[in-house]
Amino acid sequence: MLELGVREFRHRLSEVVNGDDFIIVTNNGREVGTYMPRKWARDIAKARVAAAEVAEAQAELRKRGIDLDAAMADMGMNPFGEPLDEA
Repeated sequence: MLELGVREFRHRLSEVVNGDDFIIVTNNGREVGTYMPRKWARDIAKARVAAAEVAEAQAELRKRGIDLDAAMADMGMNPFGEPLDEA
């Protein structure tokens, strides 16, 4: 992610549109816009589909009486798959 002033954004536009960076455009230090490469939009769409599929799978597990959080804890992991703190 880059932060560019309006003038710099305009000056580097050809570089920006051929790059992969998400750009925050500022004017006098205040955010006035953003530029997101089309590649990011495709990735966000894929992430939304994946999140919906995960939610559907979790709902199916709950319907079957499976507590995913408890199963993860039994394996020593939090719901995000990270090791539980040994505090």
